[in-house]
Amino acid sequence: MNNAPIDRRGLLDIREMNCVLNSRGGTLLQLMITVHAQENEPSAESLGVTPEAVRAELRRIIASRHFRSSKRSQQFLLYVVEQKLQGNESSIKERLIGIEVFGRESNYATGDDPVVRVQAGEVRRRLELYRAEYEKEDIWLELPIGTYVPVFRTRQVSEAVESAADIPEKPQEVFSEVPPKSTDAVAIVPNNSPPPLPDSLPEMTSRHVFVLPEIAASARPVFSWRTIAFCLSLLLIGGAIGYLARAPQHAAEAVPEFWGPIMSNPKPVVVNFGKPFVYAPSAHLFEEYANSHPGAFSKGVDRHNRLLPLDGKTFIQWSDMTAVSNSGPAVGGVRAGLTLASFMGKIGKPFAVRFGDEGSFLELRDSPSIIVGAMNNRWTADLDSDFHFGIHDNNSYQYIQEKGTNRTWRTEYTERGAKDYGLITREPKGTTGEFLVKIAGLQDGGTEAACELVTNPKMMENVVRSLPPHWDTKNLQIVISTDVIGWKAGPPQVVAVQVW
Repeated sequence: MNNAPIDRRGLLDIREMNCVLNSRGGTLLQLMITVHAQENEPSAESLGVTPEAVRAELRRIIASRHFRSSKRSQQFLLYVVEQKLQGNESSIKERLIGIEVFGRESNYATGDDPVVRVQAGEVRRRLELYRAEYEKEDIWLELPIGTYVPVFRTRQVSEAVESAADIPEKPQEVFSEVPPKSTDAVAIVPNNSPPPLPDSLPEMTSRHVFVLPEIAASARPVFSWRTIAFCLSLLLIGGAIGYLARAPQHAAEAVPEFWGPIMSNPKPVVVNFGKPFVYAPSAHLFEEYANSHPGAFSKGVDRHNRLLPLDGKTFIQWSDMTAVSNSGPAVGGVRAGLTLASFMGKIGKPFAVRFGDEGSFLELRDSPSIIVGAMNNRWTADLDSDFHFGIHDNNSYQYIQEKGTNRTWRTEYTERGAKDYGLITREPKGTTGEFLVKIAGLQDGGTEAACELVTNPKMMENVVRSLPPHWDTKNLQIVISTDVIGWKAGPPQVVAVQVW
């Protein structure tokens, strides 16, 4: 057995391990098997797996239909495989991957920016799909949960390891295996022919070179006291962190799960706000009012910041009104925009802002998009689909209606303020053909509160924990309510959810 420390890779991520145990139904035995497999992993050379064979299989994987559409997945897999082959496992850490592969700053906060963890999950999913389709390949590349260091095995050895790691059916009252959560939503088409082998791999450079230590192979998972102690310590630490935070450890993963498609897409997000037509009193009306009310609107700034208190019976011609060309989104849209800008900055995601007709459908087809606003944003209507919930306008007020039941929600006014409503629509592949999120409120408060929900980890966790499996691959709509007091929205409350 190898005498190197169990954490020699520096890559056993407590956040990932705790997420596996808490949200995916893992058991202590499964965790021990994972750690034991990493501790006793045989060297690639001892299994007859040469670097040339690994690189050949890597080229097939990257050329397959499961990877060729995702540049980031290719870059991630290429980096970790090459670092492993060069014996440079010290560079296969979350922070270094974020810097080397995703261009993050050297001091970026991995806790606030989960791009590496999200992409690792995406790569694991794509590898599973590839493996299911080309299960007869001689060399298998794997990325175990809890580490970013890939494992190279022959098919026979990998199958033997999986058989050894199976949890026994008896006694069932002691060990009951819960199937891990899967985000697989891609149909597997049987095909025994491997994808064509490219002539070369995409270019990737490395800054570090270390020697990969040889590790003796173990025939069966016999757990050492060190493995058991490590796993128990890991669970105690994870439990303590969860207790002190008074929130599930995987709460921080809810927001990345919701926004995963934009985080794995290298293109900037297009955020589109409304630019409705606005009409204002002409200078003539202000002058007439000032003539009969000396001193009123004597300053030009007053015309932009004070109401014109005309009598309700005052006769006004259409020529007394002027169109305002520099209008923009309502207050709720502005607040939502500031929240989104702050969120995008935290995750290091570039974005482009468009108002009204500044954007084009061609641009929305080429990038993931966020549409903010309801009737004051033309794209909300142009990209509308006949979904379960929809926002409607009867020329007197706007309301949200549920299809089939005709259940409706409209703004309710109270002595303290108002109860407003908002609608969040998430489409993995929207009308544009790209990832699309629409955030809209009946009034300002609804828009502001809806945006707060989808960017707040703790709030999103409460929503995600009640969603069905594979929700992130399906359409999702959330109706929220909020109490508006003093023109400021309170915390959002989920009223209804639909996944299909």
